Amino acid sequence: YLKCLDDFKKLCSERPLVVASYISQPGGEEVVNTLRLILCPYEPANCDRHCGEIKNGERPCDRVSGVSDAALFDMFLDIGERSAVFESTSKVLGQYYGAHHICFFYLKLEDEIARVELPCWLAADADRINLVHSLILEQVKKGNGYPVALAEAHEQAVVTGADRAVFYEVVDVYLAEQGLPTGVSAKSFSKQARWI
Repeated sequence: YLKCLDDFKKLCSERPLVVASYISQPGGEEVVNTLRLILCPYEPANCDRHCGEIKNGERPCDRVSGVSDAALFDMFLDIGERSAVFESTSKVLGQYYGAHHICFFYLKLEDEIARVELPCWLAADADRINLVHSLILEQVKKGNGYPVALAEAHEQAVVTGADRAVFYEVVDVYLAEQGLPTGVSAKSFSKQARWI
C-alpha cells in the first residue's frame, strides 16, 4: 500500500492528481481534544495526575466533553464550507504511514458533516485541497448527498462466499506455516469436513 502511495506521490509531482478518503458521519474528537488541552489549566496536561479524582462534569475540560468534531463544525460551517486542515494525531498513522501521514478537514454538506482525509504532502498544496474540496462537492451533488463514485464502488465491492472462503484459506495456510493456531473451531471444522 505504501509503495502505491509512493508511486502516486511521484505521479502527483507530474500531474494535477489528488487522492482522499471520505468518512461519512465521523465520530472522532481529534479537534475537540485540542480544545480540551486549551481548557486545561495544568502544565503539562495530565488528566490522571491532576483530575483523576475529580468527578466527571467538574473537570476544567468537561465543557467540551461528549462533543464530536462533527458536532463542533456543524455549528460553525455553512453548507459547502470546509474547516481548516488539521494533521492527525493518531499513533497508528505515525507508526505505519511514514511520509504519508494523514491530514484532514471537515466539510459541511446538506445532510451531514463529512471528514475528508488526504496525505499531508498533498494537504501542503492549497490548490490540491481546493481540488479535493470541489470534486467532493460535485460528487455529492451527483450522488444526491453521498459521493456517487463511492456509491458505485460500494455496489461493485461485493464479497462472495467463494471469495471469503479463499481469504480464510490463505490466512489459515499462513498461520499454519508460522506455527500459529488457525482459529478454526472444532464446530466449524466439523461443518466443513466430509464424514463419508
